[in-house]
Formats: sequence, C-alpha cells, structure tokens
Amino acid sequence: MDPRWHTLPDYNRGLWLPLRWLSRAWVGLCLILEPLTIWVNAPKRRDWARPVVVGGLIAFLLLWLGLDRVLAPSEDWAGLGGDIKREWNAWQQYGALTSVVVIAIVIWLLDRAKRTTLADLGLAWLLVGGAASLLKPLIGRARPKYADPEAFVGPFGAFPVTRHGEGQVMSSWEAGYELASMPSSHTAAAVALSVYLAMTYPRLRLLAIFLAGMVALGRVWSGAHWPADVVVGASLAMAIAVPAVRGRWGRRLLRMEQPAAAEGGAGKPGELAVREGAARPEPVAG
Repeated sequence: MDPRWHTLPDYNRGLWLPLRWLSRAWVGLCLILEPLTIWVNAPKRRDWARPVVVGGLIAFLLLWLGLDRVLAPSEDWAGLGGDIKREWNAWQQYGALTSVVVIAIVIWLLDRAKRTTLADLGLAWLLVGGAASLLKPLIGRARPKYADPEAFVGPFGAFPVTRHGEGQVMSSWEAGYELASMPSSHTAAAVALSVYLAMTYPRLRLLAIFLAGMVALGRVWSGAHWPADVVVGASLAMAIAVPAVRGRWGRRLLRMEQPAAAEGGAGKPGELAVREGAARPEPVAG
C-alpha cells in the first residue's frame, strides 16, 4: 500500500473524527485516480485525453444523477421571446459552414501571416463534423421533445418517433434527426471554430469561449438537446480540434510545412517550422 496512506493519521490526529475520515477518503480517492491522472496528463496525449476524460465524467454524472431532466427547460425557449429569442436563435449558426467561410475570408484578407493556418481550421472542422455525424446514429439518443432522457437505442435498437404527424417505430439510422440528440453537432462545430480562434489569436480567447458557450446553452434552451449532449459535443470537438490546430495537421497534410523539430510537439499556431533540408545560417567564427 502507498506509504502516504499510513502517514496520514500522524498529520490528522487532532482533527474531529468525521473530518479525519473525510481526509482519509479524499487521499484514498486521489491514490486511486493517480494512475489515470498521470496517463491523461502525458504530453503526447493530454490534448485529446483531457477533454475526453473530463467531458465523459461530466456527461456520466449528468445522466447518472438525473440532472439532464432537471436542467433541461420545461418548454422551448422558456421565458424568452421577441428579439432576444430571434437573436439567440440566429447565433446558433456560429460554427456552421457560412460562419467558417466568412471568418476564413476575413483572416485571408487581413492577416497574410495566418493564411496557412486556415488549412488547420478546415481540417479540424471537417473531422469534428464527421465524427459527430458518425456518433449520432451509433448512440441513438432521443431528442428532448420525447421527454425520455434515458432513451438510448444504439445502432441496432428502435424507438417510437413522430414523423410527418404519424407515430412510427424506427432505428436511429431511419429516424435521422429524431434519434440524433447526442452529441450536439452545432456545439461541436462552434467549439471547433472557437478552439482555432483562441489558439491562433489569443486575444480573442474570451470572445471565442463566450460564442461557443452561447451556442451550447442555446441548444439546450431551444429544446434541441439535453445538457449531456452539448457536453459530449464540446468534448469531442476539443479532443480533435486542439491537437489538429496545435499539430498543424492541415498544413502538414497539404505539405505546407514539416512537423516542428523541437522536442515536446508543435509550436504556436501560425509559426512555420523549418523545412527539412532548408539552409541554416552558419555560425560566425569569433
């Protein structure tokens, strides 16, 4: 057994008994999770492992504790109307194709040095969208309008859905939108775009986080998704977009540059790595 467990009573001997047991429980939990923490934080995998583990844990707790039903609004856009509803609903398209194209055009016109990073944005956005589209029928979760947060049919099950005003029992492949609640593809796309903006332009970090958060909250408030759906969508996007942008996947795929030679992975987005075989300045004899 870890020696830290045996030395714990020496430090907590004067504490109130319930606090001593709480302290021992906390240390025991930390010792149990220590291997997972070390694995998650390894430099080679932390960019994708952290969002997967943290997002998976949050989604699990939302489902296990029944918080999906508690946190979901009782009706679509509950308490909101008029211009606020219309504006928020329009901003749900942040991260969709049109917004990505417009932002790419702006960067292309105003920041020549960052033009090549658009390849990373494009590849990250496509990978995130493809992964979300693939997971939807494999998970097969019913939309909130069916008021059943535990309805997961998977790739082979079926669920009674309403289409064209008629009730039908369908699989997730047949039902499409009705059984495609998890993950939220809108949230995933918004987070992918925000990851690129935050990593490429650090001054936009808070704005990027706000915009992605507004999309995630809007997907729940509009009745399109359960809270766990947006958590999974955001985690999926971060697990793909962060290593894609940091590792310059798009530029490397298009042979715009070679992987950075520095130990510890790629440098900052937008920095060009020295191509293999390129001439290097000779040291000056002194």
